[in-house]
Amino acid sequence: MAFRFLRVLPAILLAILVLSPIAIFPKPAWALGLSPPAVTVDSLLRGTTQKRTVTLFRAPNEEGNIFIHVKPETSTGNFIVGGEDDIVILDGQDRIDYEFEIGTGDVANGKYKTRLVFLKTVDPNASLSGSGVSIVSGVAVKVVLTVGGEEHLSYRLLQLSSGTTEVGRDIDVSYMISNDGNVEWRIQKIRFDFQDGFTNEVVASYEVKGDALEPVKAGEQGQKFDLKLPIILQEGRYGVTATFYYQDEEAGILKLDDNFQVFPEGTLAQSGVLNGLSLNKTIFCPGEKIKLDAIFKNDGAIALGAVLFVQMSRNSEVIDLIRGSEYAVEKGEEMIFSQLLDAQALGLYEIEGYVEYGKKKSNIQKISFEVQDKVVDETGTNLPGVVGKVGSTVDSYVGLLILIILIILGTVCFILIKHHRRKRELPEPQPLVKVEETETTIAIPQEIVEVPEPVSPVVLPIDKNKQQ
Repeated sequence: MAFRFLRVLPAILLAILVLSPIAIFPKPAWALGLSPPAVTVDSLLRGTTQKRTVTLFRAPNEEGNIFIHVKPETSTGNFIVGGEDDIVILDGQDRIDYEFEIGTGDVANGKYKTRLVFLKTVDPNASLSGSGVSIVSGVAVKVVLTVGGEEHLSYRLLQLSSGTTEVGRDIDVSYMISNDGNVEWRIQKIRFDFQDGFTNEVVASYEVKGDALEPVKAGEQGQKFDLKLPIILQEGRYGVTATFYYQDEEAGILKLDDNFQVFPEGTLAQSGVLNGLSLNKTIFCPGEKIKLDAIFKNDGAIALGAVLFVQMSRNSEVIDLIRGSEYAVEKGEEMIFSQLLDAQALGLYEIEGYVEYGKKKSNIQKISFEVQDKVVDETGTNLPGVVGKVGSTVDSYVGLLILIILIILGTVCFILIKHHRRKRELPEPQPLVKVEETETTIAIPQEIVEVPEPVSPVVLPIDKNKQQ
């Protein structure tokens, strides 16, 4: 049985490697997005600076914090004289604005080009072996500037805005201006006129002199300026018109797009949040009572009275609007508002709930349930689930460690299988036989040599004449 498991284990390990690339292999190096890709300064007077802003974007599939190191190119001159060295696009943000300052340095009048490079790096606080900065990818903005030229003023009035306030407080207003010229613009004065939100009649005016206003810097786009106007307005809705003056002449007018609200005194200290809705079940029979619980928290600075409102819809059609009882909720207190609902008809229902407190309304929460002839199970309740992103990306270093462990396990299994097979192929060893010690006479056969028969001597006849 163990041998069979060892035989299939390599296949299992291979399947894990093929089906789990996200958890095993390092994350890809996503590119940065940049807008605009080039910045132009048409006229930069010597000894002055101008600010510009670019926007960096994360890749759509990239998660977590993105750390960026900013490096100006200095081979053509030191034109980038201001800006942060390191920035971070936080998890949950899809972009970040980067503002930098451009100066002339010591160069002569003329046209110049330079670059500002944005390099993605690893988390500087991460525990990594080795030293130095690990560069992942980068992007660069091209900067074209012209040093010199004549002074000229060019501006654009962009936007006027105002925030919610209450009786007895100053009025917060903001205006936005772009300066396309190469010199500062100093506004002479601004007159603010407040109109009734229903009759458009001017009910109050306030004037701000130029010495209380910040200058509009040269060459900067979308500069925002905030003011607090010490003017008292009664409860209601108001519109605003701002008239700008320069050299005793009207330079332009901005109007508020949407009227702002002035609440009764103490309203802004009220704050609450509806944290969620829950039901006793999610599937009901016709006529069965439905219990709705709403969790509301007073996170403001004062106690408040709160009322739960419930809107119930069936098959996307509103069928009921319910107002609950009012309760006093102390500062920092979390309270559960309960409401019984009734649903007779079959179908899918959706509930929208919110809480009204003082002059304000909380966020809206939604929940749904179903009415059936027969309940599917005994309780009709949902099993508890886990909220989160399934299969979130595992850190690449952990993935590499897993890969190494799997390779080692596969190698060990291969060696064990091979050894087992070799052992099976060897012949069974013969049993050992005990041999008794005895004296043995070994007869060595001698080689037989054939000896030829002796040859008889030849007798020659004697010549008698020769003997004489």
